[in-house]
Amino acid sequence: KKSGKSGFFPRRKTKVHQEAQLQEDSLTDLLWNVDLISRSVVSVVDLLRQGGVPHGAAVAPPAAASGFYPLCGPDSCIVGKYRLLVVDDDRMSRKLLRRRLSRLFPHADVDEADSGETAVERTAAHYYDVIFMDQYMGDGMCGDQTIRHLRDACAVDSLVIGISGNEESDAAQIGAGAEDFFTKPLPPDGTFLTRMAAVLPPPAGWEVLVADGSEMAGHFLVRKLHKVSTAHYLDLGVASTHWNITVCADALKTVEMMEGKAFDLVVLDNSFGAPLAARARDTPKNRGAIIALTTGSADAGAELLQKNGDVDIVWSKPLPNLEQMRRDLCHQLIKVREKKTTKSR
Repeated sequence: KKSGKSGFFPRRKTKVHQEAQLQEDSLTDLLWNVDLISRSVVSVVDLLRQGGVPHGAAVAPPAAASGFYPLCGPDSCIVGKYRLLVVDDDRMSRKLLRRRLSRLFPHADVDEADSGETAVERTAAHYYDVIFMDQYMGDGMCGDQTIRHLRDACAVDSLVIGISGNEESDAAQIGAGAEDFFTKPLPPDGTFLTRMAAVLPPPAGWEVLVADGSEMAGHFLVRKLHKVSTAHYLDLGVASTHWNITVCADALKTVEMMEGKAFDLVVLDNSFGAPLAARARDTPKNRGAIIALTTGSADAGAELLQKNGDVDIVWSKPLPNLEQMRRDLCHQLIKVREKKTTKSR
């Protein structure tokens, strides 16, 4: 659905780097499938040697389809250590938006820039997960010029959200490299967050643990997760700076890693399965981690979800596209905002 005043989901731009990304993703999925098939053949042979599946054995129902994202409510918020930048030449507009973002992103740091030139300076000093860009800003660079400069000259792959009182600025900012555009006044909180969650990656600085018995599968998964970490993929070199990803091909080593270090995301191959997911929940440092399971069978994922609830996300191989994986992770960060209680006198 196209972006605009009434659309929830933004338009997708057709650029050379995006076409190259799709080709690379297709090759990655093909190679991953080759690895998956080879391991599946080995599993089937072993199963036949053991006499096959017993007659009448229970089969788990299919897992719930990934990609269902309920709308955010008026009391929703997105947790995570995000860093946000508000770019607007009007001081009152910056103040109002900053106040609203502090409510919707309660753990975020929010900075301001009063011009496009100042925004370029700020992004050179710090990485921002999201940049909110006004269009018309005095005599300096306007919003779409700033966005194009950040994309082309500075290799900034942050999520950029255009904001303007003139809805005609939509095309200019989207064409320059913004992911979505809002017309002032901004929509209600629930609508605003629903559209944000459609394009928002988890914050930079995440610690990620990938556990897969296949080195090839782990390698390709790391490449894809690096791409998931950015809303505007430019190249792997830029994308790989956002998350620190550790790969383990051994179950015992994985347990040691989970006991000794806190992770924001733990991705487990189904060959390790439920025991490691439960173990992660038992370790004090990773009880709050998002746990994703990669599996060649949706049935196996459904069984884990039904039995213990240790798994938050199931990704069937070949993995979903980048947008769906990004939304799956962002959905885990949507919480109900805590209401402030007033002390009685």
